[in-house]
Amino acid sequence: MRAVSAVLALLLPLTPFMVFMTMTDYSRLFIYVFMGITVVIGVVGGLVRGGKGLGRAGLFSAFSSMALLAFAMGYIPYTTGIALGGRE
Repeated sequence: MRAVSAVLALLLPLTPFMVFMTMTDYSRLFIYVFMGITVVIGVVGGLVRGGKGLGRAGLFSAFSSMALLAFAMGYIPYTTGIALGGRE
């Protein structure tokens, strides 16, 4: 049961990036970099800190996916004229 929990704790923070891969036109390199950082944070938090730092991977995933979404639509791309991702 503990192994299943560890796998879910590492996979669940990656789901927003999988959605970005399928539903936006973001560069795959961008998404892979953020996925890699999330995995590293999760592994370091899980192995080094004994499972106490796994929540940081989820927080990083949430905040980075919010930032990617903010740069894809809304006032930031409207004022700058550059959108990082999104379907048109």
